Amino acid sequence: MTVNIREACYNDYNMIATLKAQLHTLHVEQRPDLYIQMEEPLSFDMFQSWLNHTRSTVLVCEETYRQKVIGYALLQRDNPTSFESIKAQRTVYIQEFILDEAYRGQHVGEQLFQSICNYAQKWRAERLELSVQEFNHQAIQFYEAMGMKTKSRKMEMRISEDDI
Repeated sequence: MTVNIREACYNDYNMIATLKAQLHTLHVEQRPDLYIQMEEPLSFDMFQSWLNHTRSTVLVCEETYRQKVIGYALLQRDNPTSFESIKAQRTVYIQEFILDEAYRGQHVGEQLFQSICNYAQKWRAERLELSVQEFNHQAIQFYEAMGMKTKSRKMEMRISEDDI
């Protein structure tokens, strides 16, 4: 399959919103205590803010033959930290990485991930980071196959009266 990876434009909103809804449904199913079922988990205003933010970029993965957006990545550049005890490093955060379920396992995700690495290098980033939900085993396996390693772990404990 031939794909084209490019920066998103306003005309991509509907296809990206469909992909976002696909991921949001998974999150709602797995963590209904955290995620709210919504008809439109990505508003046009939010999408517009992604495109207009000076430190973010949205890359889309488009199936060339059909000119259909089948995946996207929301990237955010971060300045080096100002903490004296932490080495200052330019970082690119993958805020969202979504590939249509129908196209997984066809090496399309690897192409999108490689494009992210290329963008990070253009920005002279020294690190590429992301967060992934612990229940999303398929995504974790993919990121590990791409060479990512666990840096830290975020933990939680429910403390409401119903949980104690």
